[in-house]
Amino acid sequence: MEDRTAAPLDVREEQALAELKELLKLNFAHIESLSKRPAEILPHLLLGSKDDATDLKVLGELGVTHVLNCASGTVRTGAGLYAPMGIAYSEFVAEDCQGYNIMQHYDLLVSLAD
Repeated sequence: MEDRTAAPLDVREEQALAELKELLKLNFAHIESLSKRPAEILPHLLLGSKDDATDLKVLGELGVTHVLNCASGTVRTGAGLYAPMGIAYSEFVAEDCQGYNIMQHYDLLVSLAD
């Protein structure tokens, strides 16, 4: 049986996680009802589904400049889909479980944003 114990975070990852947790304290009074578009969780930060990520028209309308695919094992878009629009792309496979250390991909996010 596979061990799903979360790996310990280093100091930099702990600090980044604390900052993200603070930023993501959502005021639910300001969250719009479900729509057919990605949700803006922070200014200039959208969270969307596979359908959102492949709707190039909507991505263009929203001014999306970068896509980080966290489910590349099942959502196989690849950089080629976004290249004609000049959208930077990166991907990784994340496990959808409570103990998963998403911060192990922090450097990938930083390199995409640079």
